[in-house]
Amino acid sequence: MKKELWIFGDSFGDPNYGDAKQYTRWWEYLELHYTVKNFSLTGTGPRWMLKELYRASYNKRTSNINVLCLLSDPRRIDLEGLDPRMQHRVLEDKRYAKTYKAMLKDYLFTDCYATELISILNSLYVLSENFNKMLVWKCFPFYNWQTLTADRSLNRCIQQNVQIASRRKNFEFVSHSLFQLCQENCLDMKPEYFKNTIDPRLNHFGEDMSKKLGHEVVKWYVNKNNDFINIMNLKHKKTGIKVDFNAK
Repeated sequence: MKKELWIFGDSFGDPNYGDAKQYTRWWEYLELHYTVKNFSLTGTGPRWMLKELYRASYNKRTSNINVLCLLSDPRRIDLEGLDPRMQHRVLEDKRYAKTYKAMLKDYLFTDCYATELISILNSLYVLSENFNKMLVWKCFPFYNWQTLTADRSLNRCIQQNVQIASRRKNFEFVSHSLFQLCQENCLDMKPEYFKNTIDPRLNHFGEDMSKKLGHEVVKWYVNKNNDFINIMNLKHKKTGIKVDFNAK
């Protein structure tokens, strides 16, 4: 009997995101080895993900369950009366637009909000004790202690906190963003894609990168070696060009 693997995140993992199935989604490669339960929902943020993880694991034995958490945009606030799928488009909801604008200016991505990264990662770190293995992967490049605050001492504190968390045997935080992996530097974006408001690729990845990414994730969970290092060496199949994680 296969062990369970739970996935939490946004459109990078949502099983309903993208055109009708044309090829295997990157996370579907895990289904060869695990019984996958995918809780991902397009548009949602890390606080919603954390809440759903708590909810799914409440009063359950989870020591044999693996978890994959896709850490999305921290500006996606989990508001009680807001459809979770609208967390990335709060300004379109007249009930919250004015309040959210004030939050952007005076709270989000100020020093007051900088410790949000610590809070979320530490929550996941503590929860990982209840699971077999947990991989946490940030979705966007700006979710980084160096861009959250200009306070150098606070930057060092946050960075140290992340490094300590990443040393646990069954826990790893991947800082190379999924967004950079899926963009045109991977050369899987067709010209017509840019004309659409919604990316038609399955979870933002073309067939080639979906396969490569899927195999890398499978190796992290299946192999005894936990190091998730090969992601830095992913190349596009047709050109042989490496993914540039330092691209801006």
